[in-house]
Amino acid sequence: FIGSPAMNLVATRLENRDGRYVVPFGRSQIVLPPALLERCAGLAGYAGGEILLGIRPEDITDGAESVDSDGIVSVVVARTESLGSELVVYFEPERAEADADTPENGALTSVDVLGKPKATPLTARLGRGASMQEGSIGRLALDLDHLYFFDRASGAAIT
Repeated sequence: FIGSPAMNLVATRLENRDGRYVVPFGRSQIVLPPALLERCAGLAGYAGGEILLGIRPEDITDGAESVDSDGIVSVVVARTESLGSELVVYFEPERAEADADTPENGALTSVDVLGKPKATPLTARLGRGASMQEGSIGRLALDLDHLYFFDRASGAAIT
């Protein structure tokens, strides 16, 4: 969790849909590639249960530049901060109007390192040419090879 900005931690669920493992991310779905499941062999045991998803801000790119759709998520851009060589984007997952604030309905909760809900948005470190506008819906691409998973109850890494 060291770094600035720190790793994003999101309380969500792991779902098994016809043999494919999926993590809901607001209105979006993150389909986990088989190579990731091989690397994190213990992850399959969490199917149907709550997990913490860890995403480092530097492992997120502008979705407009991505050709792979599996790691694309729809977000609401809360704020942007230009640092010259990069653009820091603060965002929340886009949610359906009817979503209740529960992982079962695809809604997410940003959490701290102890798994406690926090009010601050998620963070991405993008290239300075990223096309993100404050208050708009944007698309971000997650590097699926660099996702981290933690047990929701204990906080232990799932490997």
